[in-house]
Amino acid sequence: ARDQSDRIKADRQQQDFLAHVAHELRTPLNGMIGLADGMAKSEQNKGRLKHLKMILSCGRRLSGLVEMIMDVSALRDGKLQLNKIPDCQCNEICEEVYELMSTAVDKNNKPLVKKGVELLIECEAGLPVID
Repeated sequence: ARDQSDRIKADRQQQDFLAHVAHELRTPLNGMIGLADGMAKSEQNKGRLKHLKMILSCGRRLSGLVEMIMDVSALRDGKLQLNKIPDCQCNEICEEVYELMSTAVDKNNKPLVKKGVELLIECEAGLPVID
């Protein structure tokens, strides 16, 4: 019985820690996303705009992960109910993957897509909506 109690206590401490870390990450992350979004709206340089859009995409994805961590904690505490997510547009996913891959760099900040290699994306207009 004591081992079970210790496991429950350790699990609760882990969940509390994750919820705390997620909460602390959310505020500066939202600030970075907001700043990048504001800069992207007025940026004229195509190269910088491309980088800002990549920052926004990565930031939003990271923000979604932080929200999931917080949701798991809330679900565990009975403070959240699951709802159906909006439909997923396959074409939008393909475009986002293309943007990420076409601007990806290695640890030395060199493009992953080499000169002379063309990155293509082919999405049919009628790709299904995933619900």
